[in-house]
Amino acid sequence: DDLGLIPALQRIGDDFQRSVGVHVEIRASTFQQRLAPAIEVAIFRIVQEALTNVRKHSQAQHVRIELAEHGKEMQLSVQDDGVGFEKQLSRPRSSGDIVIGEGYRIPAGHYGLLGIQERATMLGGKLQISTSPGHGTTIRVILPLLEAKDGPHEDL
Repeated sequence: DDLGLIPALQRIGDDFQRSVGVHVEIRASTFQQRLAPAIEVAIFRIVQEALTNVRKHSQAQHVRIELAEHGKEMQLSVQDDGVGFEKQLSRPRSSGDIVIGEGYRIPAGHYGLLGIQERATMLGGKLQISTSPGHGTTIRVILPLLEAKDGPHEDL
């Protein structure tokens, strides 16, 4: 909380690299001021969940986290060089499956990407997924920037 979003992301990246052995690179543009607490917390929690997905599913060796302000939007991407996955819309739907993003079917019990989508949607943003088998996965979250006083506050 005291040091800000970028140091928090660097710390979680360093911890992940040490504990999992996957190289984490963080690229972040310099912000002139702190972001709204709701945006900072959402980005932090999304990165946590994305790294959890990398650890559980991707078999990646490298993860790149990029954060940049573009006009009135904040764009976060988390890209890995892992195994990727298919949209899976062609397979029969099982009870409890959900469809998120641009048609990605998520099996029941695997709620990481759903949680990321819900965090983005709560703040008026959106989740984009780019993946295919053997080519890694990139999740991109685009959030509108809020005034620093807007939104609920949750500690990092």
